[in-house]
Amino acid sequence: MPARPALPLDESAGAVAVLGAAARLLPALPGVVGAYVLLALVTLVSQDAANLLSLPINAYAVTAAYRELGGDPADGNSFGVRVLLVLVAGLVTGLAVLLGFVVLVVPGIYLLVRLRLVVASVMLEDSGPLEALGRSLTLTRSQFWTVFGVSAVPVAVLVVVTLVTALSAGTLSSGGLPDLAAVRGALRVGGAVSTLVADPIAVTANAVLFALYDEETTGCRTPTAG
Repeated sequence: MPARPALPLDESAGAVAVLGAAARLLPALPGVVGAYVLLALVTLVSQDAANLLSLPINAYAVTAAYRELGGDPADGNSFGVRVLLVLVAGLVTGLAVLLGFVVLVVPGIYLLVRLRLVVASVMLEDSGPLEALGRSLTLTRSQFWTVFGVSAVPVAVLVVVTLVTALSAGTLSSGGLPDLAAVRGALRVGGAVSTLVADPIAVTANAVLFALYDEETTGCRTPTAG
């Protein structure tokens, strides 16, 4: 059986404790930090390209963080195959969340939170796309607010930076209408800063969440800075 990581936290840990554990892992994961620097630069150039690149980077980051915690991801499929499965799972998850937002905003937010560990399930347990959706629902059962708190961090950074950038650059044209080019620029800058600052911690936190909520994880190990 693959080795499971041990943590100094238990299932009662809140979002702040989970994010703190994730942040302490990052100094030992220079490859993950570098990947998000690259993704932030791509975001400044093309949001579409960044969206395509984000899932493979997230897949790599959650796997590397899980290994740093002491875990041993299942490897029935190669890394490349699992990344392809992540792309399929990401598409299915995105459609489910989009449908939730179309029906009513609250179901969309609910599904976005409950399906947060889909990528982790594919990469760490070798789950298929549909199996990963069910697994994420199981793992996050009774943990909605903790996972919501972790999920809210990159969104909060994106909103704050975008607003600050928009106000500093001036997004109104001389006629008082929004300057669409300036708005798009503010969104790109906000996305890039969020990707650089918040995403490495938030995605690394997915490995921590998975280890916390996986019923087979036991023991106690403190994430260190080196």
